[in-house]
Amino acid sequence: LCFVIGGPLNVISLRRSLRAFSQHKAKSPILLLRINLNLADLCTLFVFVPKQIVWMLTYQWYGGELLCRVCSFFSTFSFYANSFVIACIAIDRVFGAYNMSSINAHRRAYLRCRRLLVIGWLAAFALSLPQALIFRVFEPYDDKDFRQCTPLWTIFVHEKFNEMKATNSSDVEKIEQELMDMQRLEKMYNINHLLFVFWIPCIIIVISYLTVLLILQGHLKEGIDIDLYKLFFSRLRNVGYKPCTMSGN
Repeated sequence: LCFVIGGPLNVISLRRSLRAFSQHKAKSPILLLRINLNLADLCTLFVFVPKQIVWMLTYQWYGGELLCRVCSFFSTFSFYANSFVIACIAIDRVFGAYNMSSINAHRRAYLRCRRLLVIGWLAAFALSLPQALIFRVFEPYDDKDFRQCTPLWTIFVHEKFNEMKATNSSDVEKIEQELMDMQRLEKMYNINHLLFVFWIPCIIIVISYLTVLLILQGHLKEGIDIDLYKLFFSRLRNVGYKPCTMSGN
């Protein structure tokens, strides 16, 4: 349902945004951010979702070593890109609220958005590269034609369990220690992935929009103070008040 409905809707939205972006002489930072968010969504919909559907239908991996690594990379890359683009939008809103009254704010905003997006896409690429190294095709059974695209630690655990069955009791503690070390490495990698794909972007978004609220509150308070000042002196003029001046004899 997500693929069937979300795919065409995102394609339509991307086409409209690109058309509007090309027609504007002054490039809109909002449109630029929207286009990049559409691209990140399309990467998720047309790379991650089809791969998962085919994988669940076939249960095992038929794509070969190269496709295993490429799909693993893009599966993670699409989620990183989506989170980082949304974080870029939040950061841009902070600068937009801060420079609300600036004449040259629009020109600076477009350049700032480009820089933020370049950093976001490069960070997504760099953080996804380990996936291409960690995942590989593995055949766990010698007597069965069964292949799976799986991470290194799953392969390591499988091989160590087979080694434990074939070895004597004196080597069991050493193998158990190796398994614990690998599980620790897997946990660290998963925590790192969760931090960058969700928690860090989420914290950036929350802090950014709280900052926007504080900035807007400051602008609103300043506007109220100015209005009260004008109202006070307009009423003084209505009652015939004139400022006193001191003169020397």
